[in-house]
Amino acid sequence: MEIEDFIRQSIAEGDLIEAISDALPGYFEAGISPEICASLFQPLIGHSLRNTQVEQNIDIYSKVMADVYAYTIIEDLPNNRSMFHESIQLAKDIINVLRKKQIEFDYEFDLRKLETKELSNLVAITINACYLILSTEEYPEFDSYLYTLWDILPNILKFTLFEINNVAITIIKSVASICRICITEQLVETNELALCNLLTSILRIINHPNVSENVVNALCSTILYIVQSQPGLTINDPSNLASLLNLFSHNIKKSFNSVKLRAVLSLSCLLVQNCTKTPWIPDVLPLINEIEDKQEAQSFNILIEKHALLLKEIEEPDIANNLEAMDIDDGSSTYASQNLTTTHNEAHKVFSNKTKDIIYELIGQNWSNDHNHMLISQLKDISIYTQTSDMFVICKPYMKDIVQFVTRILVVDPALAENITQLFGYQIPNFISAYLADALSFAIVHTEDDDVLSGVAACLELSILDLCKSGAHYILVSLLMETDNNVKENGYKRLQKIFSSKSIVRTLLNENLTKITTTLAMNLGAPGLRECSVSALNELKTLTGKAREDLSDYLSSYFIAILERLSHFISEKRNQTLTIQDPYALEALSEIMYLLKSNISNHTLHLLKVFHTINELSNIQPEALSLWQKFISLSDNETILSYLNTITKGLINLLPTASKETRLAVAQTLRTLLIEKSILEPVHYNNLPMLPEYEELQELKEYINSKKQTRKQLNNDFKQIVATFSNANFDDVQVLLGLQKLKALLENYPECETHRNALFSTLFYLLRKYPSHKQITYLAALCLGKLGAVDPSVVNMPAIEDTVFIMNNFHRQDENLDFISDLIINHIYPAYNAVGDEQVRKCMEYTIQTLLHQAGYHPVQEMRKRPSLIAIFHHWRRLPTSIQEFLTPFLQSAYEGTWSDHAGKYPVFPNAKSFEDWTQDWYCLMANSSHDTAKQIFSACIPIVRSNVLEVTLHLLPYLVLHLVLSGTPTDTRHIVDELMLIFNMNSKPNNDNSSQDKMNVYSLQVAVAVTEYCRKWLNRVGPHDAEKRSQVSRVNTFLELIPNKVMGIAAFYTKAYPQALMEFETHFKKQKVKIVGDHEMLDYLRQIYIQIDDPIDLQALMDMYTSVLSRDEEITRFEALGKWDEAEALYKSKISENPFELSPYIGYMECLTKCNNYEKLLYVTDKVFKDIPKWLPQINSFRIDSAWRVQDWDTLNTAANYPIERNSQALIGCILNNMLQKRNLEAASLIEEARRNVIEELTMSNTSKSYRKAYPLLFSLQLLQELEDSQKVWDADKPLEQLKWLEGIWKLHSRRVRPRTQYNIRLLELRKTAFYDIRFENNDKSIGSKLWLNLAKEERKMGNMAASFNALLQAERLNGGSLFREKAKWYWKNGNIEKAVNIILSKAQISKKHEDLSRLDAEDALLWTDIAREKPSVLPSYKARAVFALMYNSNLAKLEKANYNVCTYYSNQATEDSSNKETKLKIQAYIIRTAAKALEYGSKYYYISMSKMINAYFSVVKQTMEANMSRSSYLRNLLKAYAPRIDQTFQKAIEEIPAFQFSLFLTRLISHLSIELNGPSELIQNLILKVFEAHPRNTVWLMLSALDSESRNVSRRMNIVFDKAKSKHSHTQIPTIINQAIALKNALDSLSEFRDDKAMPGQMSLTQIDSPLLKLKDLELYLPNEACLIPKLPEIIRKPGKYEVFASDLPTIRSFGNRVTVMKSLQKPKKIKIYGSDGQAYGFLLKREDDLRKDARTMEFNYMINNFMKKDPDSRDKGLYIRTYAVVPLGNRWGLLEWINNLNSLKNIVNDIWESEGLPSVTSISIKLTNLKLSLGAEKVRYFVEKVLPACPPVFYKWFLKNFPEPSFWLASRTRYVKTLAVMSIVGHLIGLGDRHAENILFDQKNGDCVHVDLNMLFGKGQQLPVPELVPFRLTHNLVDAMGVLGHKGLFENICEAAYSVLLQNKDSLLSVFQTLMSELDATSTHAKITRSTQTSREDFFTEVEQKFNVQPSNVKSEVKNLIHRATDTTNLSQMFPGWAPFV
Repeated sequence: MEIEDFIRQSIAEGDLIEAISDALPGYFEAGISPEICASLFQPLIGHSLRNTQVEQNIDIYSKVMADVYAYTIIEDLPNNRSMFHESIQLAKDIINVLRKKQIEFDYEFDLRKLETKELSNLVAITINACYLILSTEEYPEFDSYLYTLWDILPNILKFTLFEINNVAITIIKSVASICRICITEQLVETNELALCNLLTSILRIINHPNVSENVVNALCSTILYIVQSQPGLTINDPSNLASLLNLFSHNIKKSFNSVKLRAVLSLSCLLVQNCTKTPWIPDVLPLINEIEDKQEAQSFNILIEKHALLLKEIEEPDIANNLEAMDIDDGSSTYASQNLTTTHNEAHKVFSNKTKDIIYELIGQNWSNDHNHMLISQLKDISIYTQTSDMFVICKPYMKDIVQFVTRILVVDPALAENITQLFGYQIPNFISAYLADALSFAIVHTEDDDVLSGVAACLELSILDLCKSGAHYILVSLLMETDNNVKENGYKRLQKIFSSKSIVRTLLNENLTKITTTLAMNLGAPGLRECSVSALNELKTLTGKAREDLSDYLSSYFIAILERLSHFISEKRNQTLTIQDPYALEALSEIMYLLKSNISNHTLHLLKVFHTINELSNIQPEALSLWQKFISLSDNETILSYLNTITKGLINLLPTASKETRLAVAQTLRTLLIEKSILEPVHYNNLPMLPEYEELQELKEYINSKKQTRKQLNNDFKQIVATFSNANFDDVQVLLGLQKLKALLENYPECETHRNALFSTLFYLLRKYPSHKQITYLAALCLGKLGAVDPSVVNMPAIEDTVFIMNNFHRQDENLDFISDLIINHIYPAYNAVGDEQVRKCMEYTIQTLLHQAGYHPVQEMRKRPSLIAIFHHWRRLPTSIQEFLTPFLQSAYEGTWSDHAGKYPVFPNAKSFEDWTQDWYCLMANSSHDTAKQIFSACIPIVRSNVLEVTLHLLPYLVLHLVLSGTPTDTRHIVDELMLIFNMNSKPNNDNSSQDKMNVYSLQVAVAVTEYCRKWLNRVGPHDAEKRSQVSRVNTFLELIPNKVMGIAAFYTKAYPQALMEFETHFKKQKVKIVGDHEMLDYLRQIYIQIDDPIDLQALMDMYTSVLSRDEEITRFEALGKWDEAEALYKSKISENPFELSPYIGYMECLTKCNNYEKLLYVTDKVFKDIPKWLPQINSFRIDSAWRVQDWDTLNTAANYPIERNSQALIGCILNNMLQKRNLEAASLIEEARRNVIEELTMSNTSKSYRKAYPLLFSLQLLQELEDSQKVWDADKPLEQLKWLEGIWKLHSRRVRPRTQYNIRLLELRKTAFYDIRFENNDKSIGSKLWLNLAKEERKMGNMAASFNALLQAERLNGGSLFREKAKWYWKNGNIEKAVNIILSKAQISKKHEDLSRLDAEDALLWTDIAREKPSVLPSYKARAVFALMYNSNLAKLEKANYNVCTYYSNQATEDSSNKETKLKIQAYIIRTAAKALEYGSKYYYISMSKMINAYFSVVKQTMEANMSRSSYLRNLLKAYAPRIDQTFQKAIEEIPAFQFSLFLTRLISHLSIELNGPSELIQNLILKVFEAHPRNTVWLMLSALDSESRNVSRRMNIVFDKAKSKHSHTQIPTIINQAIALKNALDSLSEFRDDKAMPGQMSLTQIDSPLLKLKDLELYLPNEACLIPKLPEIIRKPGKYEVFASDLPTIRSFGNRVTVMKSLQKPKKIKIYGSDGQAYGFLLKREDDLRKDARTMEFNYMINNFMKKDPDSRDKGLYIRTYAVVPLGNRWGLLEWINNLNSLKNIVNDIWESEGLPSVTSISIKLTNLKLSLGAEKVRYFVEKVLPACPPVFYKWFLKNFPEPSFWLASRTRYVKTLAVMSIVGHLIGLGDRHAENILFDQKNGDCVHVDLNMLFGKGQQLPVPELVPFRLTHNLVDAMGVLGHKGLFENICEAAYSVLLQNKDSLLSVFQTLMSELDATSTHAKITRSTQTSREDFFTEVEQKFNVQPSNVKSEVKNLIHRATDTTNLSQMFPGWAPFV
């Protein structure tokens, strides 16, 4: 039988508990299973219930449980505290049974059926067991069950009152012991209510007649523990406690002792403090005199005196004083609180005097030991009964005397000395160390007794010499401050004697000069010591050889050190330290400022920072104000003006916590500063901080407003703030002021979006730059919350990069200067301020001095005067003022020192004892190997490195490594690589065991990766084409390549450098040519990387590649990445069933429920888990709180909020809502601040703040917190509902900005609903609730959560009191029930079953009906359409465009159905023109389809008219004769009503229609073109120039007419000049394009050489013809009258042309020209001939339209999809300009360069070879292509990304952009039939990886009609696929293709309409030329083909994309392609 079975059997069979207890040690020794032991609680309880002798065995049962606990606790088990937990739970459930409450736990017995006696026994066993467990060394700290135990103690004591017997006595004693342990060990945070209940229960037991004397004494001791731990306790029911104490006092007379009396007196004092009289005291006091031990009796004196003082205040209150003391502004003051405050102060006065008497009695003469003991005891009592926790507080004024007394008696009476020092919590050596200044100065200066000095030295275990050396500054300060010259002289002589040196005084002074100077400076503020301190400072100067130096200059040179002492004082005050080192530091600072004289200006910034910090201290406002006033009075006007805002802000900050008197003084100071000094200009008033709303400042505010300049535009305000942050010169005060202004602006103008990107960049940068500055980070977070969580897809937030790069290897002085400045400002200076060690500071000062010398700095005066130093002086002046002040002393200092640079030898890492040792030794080794200037700089830093200033060392290491890589020997590089490889190999998989070795490994790994990361950043900065650095680039690349990619990838992975890890792993696969599928380890790494970089698309593709069965965790990862929370939830449940005691599966399970919005289930689960496994309370309770408020279970929320939680955002938001519900607004505000600070910590502790997208969830949390504040602000207003309008405006703004159609919107709306309505029970306006529910219903519907949407809709209807017809109809429509939706709309119009009145519908109803009809036209019968349309035209302005668009669409559908009837068709076309025109009048949301329909309809009528004129049918001629004029009039009206800018995007197509033969329509078109040109002449002229030379005579003639009309009509404007200049420029460009010198080689040519007229064209009125000039930004809503700037107002005009022209290599010799703009920038353009650019231009216009669609689509916008576009400007039939894009390289060139560099054939040679082969058979081509061509043409394009983007984050970003732009253009090209995608027509941007397509004129499937047809839908050759990464096209590429296809399908109508317009244009342009029927047919066929491509169902997009990719990559298709197309590239 197993040992576990033995113990179970012995318990089950009822063996004696004594036998079980005796056997336990043997079981433990034999190694019994701890899990079995942990499960013995219930069996033991069952055993006790069966034991008839249980009452005699209670102690044994408890001991067994305690022994089992002690055995299990040492094991790391999930339930190792179960014995303790289950004991408490059983006791709690027994109390619940007695109180008739539900029990929380299941037992093997029925607890409710047990008798009271049995329950009593169980309570005794469990509570006694808890006491025994708490008495062990392994007692449970930080256990939530301790709070449960503490809460039930009062009820357990009440339970014993049923019958006081032995069992009850055991319970009572155990409770008393538990109380003692919990209080003394501070195991629980005791709340006042629990303590009051405990005291009440204790007194009830004490008063019970059957309680024994020893129990009473134990309980009295417990009372004393409670009172002494909480001497200021507020009693909730003092009368009840008083009656119980009165009874106890009456009974005490029969049997009393000191413990009982002390308990009564202590409780009596407590009651009096709570304003309750104690009439029993006169009867109790005489009993004290009966105590036999008189000294014991005397010890009551302090307590009696305190009671008397308290009682006196109650009986004789000083009402006058109390009223006078009240702050009238504080309405919360009460008589009781004032009374207690006065009492407290009075008691302190009395006891302070008594303390003085006792101390001087103690140290004044020799008393007996007993008497001394009594005096010390009285001091302790004073400490306790004045609520003073530290004896030092009451003895503070006499500490010097006490220290001297202790020092004097150290040898003669060590026992007394020890008693005194223990009074302060010290042993003698510690006491002497703490007060060494007084002890040592006394022993040396004030006594000549050598025994005293020997005693001090002996207790510190030092020799006298060492003691005096270490404490020399104390001795010397004492001597310098000594006023008795004889004493001073004797002191100096004694030092000389001790050190046996006459010069020792000067030596010691110089060694301790900083400490002595700062101490004397601090003494300046001590009462009565100013003159003495000034004298001491002057004497110090004399003794140290600086007698001639003015005291102001002397103090100035030590000012930084003085401020350190002041900072120490501030820290002590902030932390409420009882012992303040320099209590008069502020007074001293005031005196120092006076003594500094003019030098004060050198330290202004330091002083202002100190003042601001002092402002933050509590109860010190008058002293702070005094400092500000002193500074203002001593500073000159220039200084005040320079720091005016900072000074003003500092004074303002004093106001919130200042008294009325101080506020008045602040106001007067501000008045003096801003008015009476008379030095301010209006601009100064403009920039002042906003004055807060205080009565004292009102007059001043009015004065300032009257002096301000006219307020600048809002744009300038924001711009100025951004500039403030960038120009703050590292001054945090300026940053704070800027943030304050920004906060005010965002509050006043929340709708403003000016400089939004810059603001986000700056605010996130400030969070990173000032992570430890609480004010800056908090204000930055506030501003982020007010900006709101703007959709990431519309935010372009460039991360501010502040890394300083050394690009020239320390060979350029200016670069070295920047490096040294950055090193000091951003690294050494902050570290210097943080260091407290004097020796480390000296090392840093030496380094600073040396670095300044290396930088070339000299003393300021010298730099200013010497011409050769003027450049370095200018650099000095650019340094922040504070840094200049800090560095100035070091410009002429002469620190000397030597530091060891010995670092052993390589390898360093294995021999290093710690991470610090490794960094130091490795640094010194490399520094010794460095060269030239670099060696000097790095060597200068060795003192800092050796001083273990780690942050500076870590900053320098990457620079040092790169320097050696660039200029070191091969051996140096090899050593570095070997060192890194050692680290990488040792840390391939960190243990995460938190050991010192593991930490060393992790930290060193981070350093190693950081080193390589800096090298890659350097490469990225150099660029691949910098010829000067080619050799350096090669060295760095070689160095990086020496580290295997896989090794580097693993290292990067474990340091969380995930982009680098991905880059290294992918490169490893490429180099090794291995397949990822077979490498499970690599698959797992990639899986985790994709999770970390938030790439669910590639993660899903990767998971699909797994060949083995996925593990459960891998499946969970996959489902979570896909958002399949239900599936993930099921898997977590299975994990829970297997591991019920593991927390993580529960957390994952509850996260899934949260993601699914299944909060009802989540609440049930959390309740169950909480009951089953209470130890997980904090983690589980956070989910419980979150779910409770969402399901509106307010009781559960309130309960849960009072339990421990994980203080994350979701839990804190629930607690905030609960506090708002309970009207605890201050607590709510406090929690909002806590939650905000938690978010700040997350942002500052990680790299998320560098990426807006990664930071978005945290930014959203900040917005939620801001919305909570806003809601509370409204409800705190006098009339909340009136403030709702303001809040709704904010809500609308933020809802529009938040990431659309995501869970974020749902969470936001739920919170608004709860915070503003659900918890506001006082709100009776149900319409608010209805509106909030309705908003939620709408958002849920948009998200596709139809069930949740319907539920919210029902709630909205319930509160609305009626049906919300329209919203319900929308719901049914979107849910697929169109008929039901329409019936709901019609139900509003229903009069009876057979009759309806449509006039009952409103415009919104009609609009919805037509929306539905667009999807299904049959739901709107024609006989109802007119009435519905009439209603719809009453829509508001924002909806009028949509209304007319719907009507237009309706008629378009009718035209298709009635196409056979000519007259009906003409009528419908008239309607289409009219309604489309109306839509265009009101907006541009449906712009492309409306404009296309209008133009197509009109020119269709024109075409019909022309055909009718040629027709023999008189009917047709008469019909058109009747309708055409009316339609012309309709179109004419449209031209007049539609704003001109609406036509600008279709202008070129309108121009092409000038070719028509009909005069009437052609005149309309001319007028239209003229209108557009008149409105925007500089923009549109570029689109019109090509028409002047059109092959169509009509077009050219009519365009000339348009220009002539414009010149004539606007002869007094710039228009004639614009036209003339444009034509002249066109002719000049034409001449240049035609110029050919066949002998000339491609390259540079000069305009001067060919006498080009371009050189004469200067300062033109023409805009540069780039995209910004040609593409307008149309307003979404058009209001009339209104002026709209659709083009930028600051577009540059043409200033001149560059003389140099680059002639390109291609056949037609296109020329690159340079145009200089009026903005000073140079712009490149390509002048191209013999190429019809009109098709390119139309294709580009098509791409603009698609980009517009992608911007509007939330999904594609979120994915960042776009087509890379550029301006194409046809200037003639076959020539024109193309906007030049820099840094482009073609696929052919890229691949060709790499192939040739690797010795492979060129692309051209392979093409020629394939052409010459002349393979004819398809199969033969395929075989040759696969077997011969592809193996000889390996994919190498991926290397281009590695070379161009060596920095991993840029590499990943650029590759992502490449894949996205390639995918989008592939789908677009497929749809428009774009051909000729050979390897030179696809280019890539070398700066960001964008794919750019050029030569876009082979459209409409013409590639398929070539002699060698193009068989692929787009180019996707193996190089392109391979460069996408290990997943190829299966990840991101496929997904983007699907997304792009989906967007195009959603905009099918617009695209097809534009296609139709394009076809119409082609027809028009072809009327003048010969056009064959086949050409016309091919166009019609292609349009039919395009329509078929758009007929793909959304559900089939995925399969269609797969099919296209298959066709594009199919080697069969590729092998048939023309060789020049390069299918092998």
